[in-house]
Amino acid sequence: MAKRAAAAWGWEMFRQLAEARKAGDEAKALRIVERVRREGTPSQVRLFEQSLSTIDDIAFREAIGQPPGTYQLGAAVPGERLCDFCGDPGPACFFPVEEFHITATDPTTQRAVTFPSGDRFYACTTCAPMIEAADWKALREYCGPGAQQTSIRVLWAGFASNRSGPPVPVDAAGDPLPPVPLL
Repeated sequence: MAKRAAAAWGWEMFRQLAEARKAGDEAKALRIVERVRREGTPSQVRLFEQSLSTIDDIAFREAIGQPPGTYQLGAAVPGERLCDFCGDPGPACFFPVEEFHITATDPTTQRAVTFPSGDRFYACTTCAPMIEAADWKALREYCGPGAQQTSIRVLWAGFASNRSGPPVPVDAAGDPLPPVPLL
């Protein structure tokens, strides 16, 4: 239940931030960001910081007549690996994928932003079996309210259609484990 509550809080903060920025209320937006910095987990803070940086870069590029670039967002803090599905630390494996791109509309600016998938999606011991079984409904229920968002469904559909192999076990640092010789 704590995971669902944390996910719901994070998505609510994103929603409030988008509303404040869309309304042009920068003071309210700043209060929301400061609240996330005080009360959020390191992963939530990192996502907020990346999102703000991305939005600001898009606005700057538009002001000088350049198209937006390609951006990456990730919840993991440097040196930490998280499950790309539920956000838990310490993934047990990764699923290789052929890199794909998702273009989304920034709700505060209505600008198109492109995000690359990367070549792997990390999964924890709880999410990996649901992924292997393609039980997306159970995975969404386990991951909480954020997983109900259209953007997450689009990302997971891209993952499912671009998955390029079986799960690869990883060590605590998220690096692939060497193959185990068969006897």
